[in-house]
Amino acid sequence: MAKKKTVTAPDPIRSDDLDDPLDVYSSNAVARLGVSDNTELVDDLSEEEKKQLNACENDLEKGMNIVGFALATIRNGRLYRATHKTF
Repeated sequence: MAKKKTVTAPDPIRSDDLDDPLDVYSSNAVARLGVSDNTELVDDLSEEEKKQLNACENDLEKGMNIVGFALATIRNGRLYRATHKTF
């Protein structure tokens, strides 16, 4: 039988939790993503599942970086101003 580990899903991050609303890696956001002692049991992953998870996480990180860069470019260049007063 596989070992059981405990994890807890963090509360959603709100924009006012962030040092910079476009920086999901800010110190406040990272602190809110920590695992707490309030936990539930989960199953260990097989080696194949770990590889699959790692690949998915890498793809998500790339996507978030691309989206973050695009949003920063729009904000910093004020490229929103043709359709919106503020970013």
